Amino acid sequence: MDKYSVKAQLEQKVNPHSARHTYCTQLVKSGVDPKTICLLSGHSSIDVVYRFYVNSSAEDKQKAVDGLQI
Repeated sequence: MDKYSVKAQLEQKVNPHSARHTYCTQLVKSGVDPKTICLLSGHSSIDVVYRFYVNSSAEDKQKAVDGLQI
């Protein structure tokens, strides 16, 4: 992966862990259900997917609050 990181002129080196994390994060953002993400990523438990990928960022929380009809 180092070879391809250099070839793609990435600022950071890519390793298998960061590649899988990015892959799972993008699946979550695309609306893929956590069980499918678990199966596609090879995680042993759906709990891992929930703990590390299905979380709300500060931006997500602000959008939710801004969308309230008060």
